[in-house]
Amino acid sequence: RMGYKGVYNCIKDLAELAELDDAIHPHQLRHTFGTQLILEGMNPEFVRRLMRIKSMNVFGRYTKRALELKAKESFYDTLQASESGLFGKR
Repeated sequence: RMGYKGVYNCIKDLAELAELDDAIHPHQLRHTFGTQLILEGMNPEFVRRLMRIKSMNVFGRYTKRALELKAKESFYDTLQASESGLFGKR
């Protein structure tokens, strides 16, 4: 089983190969995991439990980006529907 240091070194090596920012760290994968599950439509309560996060405030830190992306997507969907006449004439 690989420990934290092993995971950390793997992430750093992969980031270097991909020419990514030096600031990348393993904990970012946890945020990405939660964000992707929310974006794919998984029930947020299930995501929170899967990630073993007890506090809704803490969970909000993990899902903030997903909610921002969903809001932006919803805005553009609504705008497109409006432009195609789905909401009636203006």
